[in-house]
Amino acid sequence: AGGYSSVSEYVRDLVREDQKRQTQENLEALLLEATRSGPGREFTKADWEALRRELAKRLAKRPVK
Repeated sequence: AGGYSSVSEYVRDLVREDQKRQTQENLEALLLEATRSGPGREFTKADWEALRRELAKRLAKRPVK
């Protein structure tokens, strides 16, 4: 009943939906935190460059799969 071919398919769907819900809740919490953190400021070219350097450094530390 309900369009699932097995119990495991139903459980996997429940897990996926719960993961989506948790992700959405985390995103909403981060957005609220950001709006409460004070006035925004313009993201400059220097900010983007610093972000790119930081991300490149983090990626370089990740193990290769």
